[in-house]
Amino acid sequence: SDAERMLLRILHYGNEEAVYVPGCRLQKKFYEEDKVNLLRELIAEIEHQTLFDIIRKVMREKTSLYPELILYVLAECARSENKRPDALKAAEEMCTTAEYFLLFFKFAKGLSPFIGTGRACRRFITNWYLKKNSLELAEMVGETPSYRGWRHADLIKIAHIKSNDPATAAVLTYLSRGAKTMIDKYGEDPKAKEVVSYLKNVDNFRKDGDQTSVIRTIETYMLTVNHLNFIHLKKKQVWIALLRRMPVDTLLDYIHLLCKYRMFRKGRMWDQEFLTAVCDVLCNVNSVAESRLQPSRVFIDLCTYQFAPKYKLELAAKSLRRLAQKPPAISYDLVTNLEKLIMTTYDNVEPTGLRYVIAVDNSDMHKRRCAHLQYMMTSQAAAAIAVTFYVAEKQCDILLCQGSTATSINLKPIKPKISEVAEKFATAERFQRSGPKNILAGLIWAVKQKKEVDVFIIIGTCLQFQGLAGKVAELRSKLLVPDFKLVLCCLCETHHQTIKDNNIFTVIGFDEKVCEVISRFAKGVF
Repeated sequence: SDAERMLLRILHYGNEEAVYVPGCRLQKKFYEEDKVNLLRELIAEIEHQTLFDIIRKVMREKTSLYPELILYVLAECARSENKRPDALKAAEEMCTTAEYFLLFFKFAKGLSPFIGTGRACRRFITNWYLKKNSLELAEMVGETPSYRGWRHADLIKIAHIKSNDPATAAVLTYLSRGAKTMIDKYGEDPKAKEVVSYLKNVDNFRKDGDQTSVIRTIETYMLTVNHLNFIHLKKKQVWIALLRRMPVDTLLDYIHLLCKYRMFRKGRMWDQEFLTAVCDVLCNVNSVAESRLQPSRVFIDLCTYQFAPKYKLELAAKSLRRLAQKPPAISYDLVTNLEKLIMTTYDNVEPTGLRYVIAVDNSDMHKRRCAHLQYMMTSQAAAAIAVTFYVAEKQCDILLCQGSTATSINLKPIKPKISEVAEKFATAERFQRSGPKNILAGLIWAVKQKKEVDVFIIIGTCLQFQGLAGKVAELRSKLLVPDFKLVLCCLCETHHQTIKDNNIFTVIGFDEKVCEVISRFAKGVF
């Protein structure tokens, strides 16, 4: 039904329409009143068992691009007395981390009506804390004592949790009353000794300014970057200690910070010890496979590293601010290893087994930047999409559309560099265009070539949607696969026109999740 399809879209990318807009779902106001009201209408309309079957399927198959959206929907379900038991049961399965657990209550308590603090809610909170091994619980809460404005102490007070196990009781005391009280009450208890020692060291670690002591604590207790306090962020040896066990996706999250604090430099020279530590993480094949890192994510970080400083200087010059004479130097070793990492991440892209045609309208890609990613040119974003599908799929034709003419281009080798393809897209517009602009030139090309195509992806800076649905309907009867899917990628747009056709999907702007969104739509996940 339409209601079920809309719910699936919300669960996967946070919008009931067939439109994907990039951005963090916790910061882009995806949880405002008008969207909440629509979600509540959908929850009320869908039959109870069907509703939770849909939610559990998304949880089980892990297809949501923003898993926090599942918690958001479950929190809304929990506001209904009839749905609360099943919603809390599903939330208990979903909340495998402290972040998810605290985030669920941010959603549940953020908007009226609140889910309350009845028996079911208290049981849910109690089970989350008491069903875990005491050391496992200590490690989870030590790493994440609070999240998005919620603390464990807030939830422990709601549920009035008590434990007969001294080790678990020590953790609960630490969370609700602090390290000093925990040490006073359980410091001498042999059953709680390991937990107390761990939490005491984690608590001291956050306040400790001595670099040697901090490094020793990191190595003894295998602490992560999430344990860091701001006082540690500029200490190079602390980062080197963390890098030994750091997953590659976590490193990419912080690489801009390392550049900001000049960690790669030693005076006027490159710091080879630090660069080697970073490059070792980037080359860790096992970590890349475990992280399921996507090529577009790494390419965005590479572009940000290479071009963000230069772009910031250009902006500063336009606003007549004081600025440096030139941007900071770029490390060749770091760029080379990021490019190698992109090649490795192609193995993480799951092929759909479908037949694709990607039509790129590159008429002004050499001068336009992406919406939502100001450091990327549209030619780079178009290349990231095109190359990802070209490498992953057995049949993928890439076309350059100039005016109403579509020309097939051959990419070599099997795994071409995204930057080289981007250069091709940016410079190819110098050739003479023929006729007026036609964004469906790729579909007309497939009709002439008698190609069997399951998915068309049309990429441009700005695409005109007026009368598009009617033209697509006409072409369906002429193509060999009439029920094909059509994806429209508008890389510079910030708003959109809704097209009421379940086989047409629109992407506004670009981010690291765009290729995965397109793949899931192509497979009919939502």
